[in-house]
Amino acid sequence: MNINALVNNLKTARQICKSPVDVLNYMKLIYSHSRFATGFRKKNYTINFSFDNYLGDLTLTLRNNAGSDAFIFSEVFGQKCYEIELPFTPNTILDLGGNIGLSSIFFSQKYPNSSIATVEPMENNLKVLHENVSQNNANINILPVAVATEDGEVNICITDLDYDHHILTNDQNIDEENTASVKAQSIKTVMHELGWGRINLLKMDIEGYEKVLLKEKANWLEYVDALCIEIHDDYTEKDLLELAPIYEFSNPVELPGGLWLLVKKDAAQRLREQK
Repeated sequence: MNINALVNNLKTARQICKSPVDVLNYMKLIYSHSRFATGFRKKNYTINFSFDNYLGDLTLTLRNNAGSDAFIFSEVFGQKCYEIELPFTPNTILDLGGNIGLSSIFFSQKYPNSSIATVEPMENNLKVLHENVSQNNANINILPVAVATEDGEVNICITDLDYDHHILTNDQNIDEENTASVKAQSIKTVMHELGWGRINLLKMDIEGYEKVLLKEKANWLEYVDALCIEIHDDYTEKDLLELAPIYEFSNPVELPGGLWLLVKKDAAQRLREQK
């Protein structure tokens, strides 16, 4: 065991956890796969956190699931990867790739007056997503679907990591044992159901399907003011650079944590005029 890492993790736990019991549960979560953890592993850990600034007090359920939830928690609340600088305050936020709700809850704390919706198709993630939203009284609309180029159904590849499930495209082989069929909706259908005319901030982390969603039937991007995206594999910075002028985004800006931000050039002025 890395003693320096252990000391640093314990220091972090004491800074962000509300009680000694929460510190203990946080440390158990982090080291749940260590050989020293045998005998006290749990499936889920519900931990009370107390953060500085706008994040405040949160109660989050995180799973012992091969480090997936611990990794996403570290990205969202440790590295604060979604603490992005926008030239406006978004009224509507759509979270594609909701997982267990950590990024949506982060946005709900940062933008408490915004309407937020999160899209997540996987049943195991949805269960914890609902729990996290409920126990934090977060005003987040949960859509139990996948987002695709059109309404219908899509095949999801189920992986060992709960943040890595992804839509299979036509050129990928289907392994029936590791595939689930789920309901899918287009962005336009999602916006219609939410009653939104625009998406002021679109967060997209959909494990590679962006190469399809942003290229096929993508004219809905006309109604997106800012796009915060994690790109994967076959979709690159070059693709973002080609996308930006088509829909009047400024040039993409690389952010920490492998994210990119594109903002409409007239978005701030438009939102000011709406007020």
